[in-house]
Amino acid sequence: LPEILKCGAAEMQHVVMAAARIKADVVASDEREDGPRMTLNYGHSVGHAFEAATNYKKYKHGEAVAWGMIALLAYGRDLGLLKADDAARLVRLILRIGRLPSIKEITIQKLWDAFVRDKKFRSGNIRMVFLPELGQAEIRTGIDASALRKFLKDFLASGGSLV
Repeated sequence: LPEILKCGAAEMQHVVMAAARIKADVVASDEREDGPRMTLNYGHSVGHAFEAATNYKKYKHGEAVAWGMIALLAYGRDLGLLKADDAARLVRLILRIGRLPSIKEITIQKLWDAFVRDKKFRSGNIRMVFLPELGQAEIRTGIDASALRKFLKDFLASGGSLV
């Protein structure tokens, strides 16, 4: 990461193009988004809720998704899906990219109202991507809505410092 963050425009273009090729390959292999493509949405369901809860005015998309990723790292850890040390390591990595705007002023009601409007929730069956270990992604369905809501309430109250 340090090398990527300090690289010049040509090197950054190479990194971005390589990432775009990988994403395009995943999308092409799963047009209906019911398999590997869904892993590209890691952090997005919660991230989109952060955006919507603030009327798309407070966060850039990447900042909101970063908060969604951090929330899912903490929730995955709490569920026993990810080791605490690994969750903390990934949070530190995300935060090295740049400081994130605060989440403290978001209420659980606004966040939850936005979350339940997300396409991953519409059927009433919450489907999310978790990281069971470094380098692995796992799609989970049937997430307990009340447990997730309580976690998000605590996450907001802590300012995102539950990890």
